[in-house]
Amino acid sequence: MIAFALPDVPGLVRDVVSLPTAAAEFGLMLYLIVRGVRTPSPVAHHTS
Repeated sequence: MIAFALPDVPGLVRDVVSLPTAAAEFGLMLYLIVRGVRTPSPVAHHTS
């Protein structure tokens, strides 16, 4: 994706920019696999 967005930038700069992006994406995937997406539980309304 970086290669398409910044085609004229030297390879080293693209690598430096893409490393944190890849690490963040991997971290988010790992977090979602371990913790999962929590949906709100329905609240029981007590009527009297």
